[in-house]
Amino acid sequence: MDMKSASTSRLRIPRLLGVATALLAIVAFGLAQPASAAPNTIYTPDGGGSARFANYGDHIYLCDHAEDGHSVMVWVRYYHEDGYWKTLERWNWWGPKKYNGCKDINLRVKEQTWVEYYVCLGDHAKPGGKPPKVITGTCSWLMKAYNNG
Repeated sequence: MDMKSASTSRLRIPRLLGVATALLAIVAFGLAQPASAAPNTIYTPDGGGSARFANYGDHIYLCDHAEDGHSVMVWVRYYHEDGYWKTLERWNWWGPKKYNGCKDINLRVKEQTWVEYYVCLGDHAKPGGKPPKVITGTCSWLMKAYNNG
């Protein structure tokens, strides 16, 4: 083996380890989701919050599953039935005991379009208090759900 191929193979090993680590993290995170997760449902990494899009009626259900003192936030982007893109952020500060921990957010999504959303944990979401703040590292991946109506 010449010097050039030896140095090239030394460079490949850290890259391969990095790729393998990233793939392992993706698989492990995917397996960490609850087994009974409904379609179009995403969870915060710790399972303390979730968001589910129901295309019948165009609802997002934003749920707080843990009595951890944190609120749950959903960010949503969709094509409004009046013909424009709409982005919104909604918070659930109720906790798991009120309304089964879920807040119903009614959207008006144009049929045959996509809805994108993710869910995070946060603090200070109660009205009249400090501005709400997302807690770093608590957000899910971006979910895309098709509104077929």
